[in-house]
Amino acid sequence: MNPPINGVATSITAFIGSALRGPTELPGSVNSFADFERLYGGLWAQSTLGYAVQQFFLNGGSQALIVRVEGDGVGAAILRSRAVDCGVVRAALQRERAG
Repeated sequence: MNPPINGVATSITAFIGSALRGPTELPGSVNSFADFERLYGGLWAQSTLGYAVQQFFLNGGSQALIVRVEGDGVGAAILRSRAVDCGVVRAALQRERAG
């Protein structure tokens, strides 16, 4: 007999991208689009991050971890890959789940 497959939360996710303001390089937790607007500046035509976060909450998301990077050049791309490769986002998600 196979063990049951454990369910995982799908209402929590992480986003990495550029925003108008807010902390950089470390994940920040937001529980609504209003939180995102207050901390990261909301919608911004030069980045898709705000639009993605907005749609996440409009479609039932309950919590998002945001890793803000500055710029769109090579440095930002390296930071994005390091954040994922080093488990920064994964560790933050685990801390959030542990409460």
